[in-house]
Amino acid sequence: MDYALKNRPADQVNTFGAAGVRTLFPSSETISSLSFDGPGTEPFFLPDFLNAKGENSISRMFSLPFGERASNLVGNEEKTLERCRTLSVEIIAEALLRDKRFPSELVQVTHGDLDNPPLFIVMNPGMEDVNETRVVTDELEIPTEELLEAAVRLADRVSYELHIVLMSFLSGGLDGLAQLFAICRPEVVMTRNPEMEDICLPDPSLKITGKMPGTVGIVCEDNQGVIGVTTAWHVAGNTGDVVDVDGHNEIVGPVSQVQDIAFIPINGNRPNTVSRLVMKGYGPRHQGLLEFEGAVTGKESALLVTVSPGLLSRDPLNRLTLRTEMKANAGDSGCALLEGNEVVGFALRNTKPGQYPEFTEWIWADNALAALNLSPL
Repeated sequence: MDYALKNRPADQVNTFGAAGVRTLFPSSETISSLSFDGPGTEPFFLPDFLNAKGENSISRMFSLPFGERASNLVGNEEKTLERCRTLSVEIIAEALLRDKRFPSELVQVTHGDLDNPPLFIVMNPGMEDVNETRVVTDELEIPTEELLEAAVRLADRVSYELHIVLMSFLSGGLDGLAQLFAICRPEVVMTRNPEMEDICLPDPSLKITGKMPGTVGIVCEDNQGVIGVTTAWHVAGNTGDVVDVDGHNEIVGPVSQVQDIAFIPINGNRPNTVSRLVMKGYGPRHQGLLEFEGAVTGKESALLVTVSPGLLSRDPLNRLTLRTEMKANAGDSGCALLEGNEVVGFALRNTKPGQYPEFTEWIWADNALAALNLSPL
């Protein structure tokens, strides 16, 4: 994806405002290549966003009135830009996923940083060669009104910190929204959809044997005060199944196949563990270094690559994930991914050998635990 961004054609227009004002009308062939639900899909029309002055996002933010207003509200320019980048790409995701153009499991977002733009990433099952990865920002057009409606819907679901920044731009209506996009200049990228294989990871590193070997995630309790441990559903099996947890037979409690999580009550065999917080209301740093301990891999670290759109919301029927560079191994299934002392995810699966791009995928912990009404200890 870095290659695609650095080598985009010189005459390719970023219709979100990075390269001037222009509206493109893609052909039906282009639209069908971006849509996975067959021909006949009505195209989006991307708005003409103003071309803000400034070579970087900081100068653009302070050259625009709503950007400066948001910065004054937050009181920190770096935090303001971080939240603006997150919001710009989440608004795109909200607009596109609402239309059902792309299955949610085939899209990811990166929130970017000072050197990299926010990305809405589409993983096309029809793309066989990763070298075909390309920027498609100017091929996918969205009406201004649909982006504004998406932003308003998003305002009801984001954390307070994101909400105050978003509302500062929405106070200016379409002009305010245009300024948000002009500051951040998000891109849409299409890449291949690699084949995956299940894994899972834990904290502490305790082995579980159910349908297959795996690892404990965290020690937690349900809403009745019952203490137990988590692991991957694809490791533990279904409610009532018997599994071996660190040498003790236990019975699987509630499970969520969607979130790939299982809760296993512990009868007097509670393992020693450190207390962990679960990250919620904000996400881990883009390109930040995260840590885990798998029963097979042991202690390891991995860089964050991308996250699901809407990561900060709670939806038990929607699988929200993070992706790191590939570091986990089979048998690590179920373990916890940490940023500092906070649990951010549980190991889910790896790309298969020889598949590119390579990554390890993790279930967003806050959403998975909420699906079973679990709280960490």
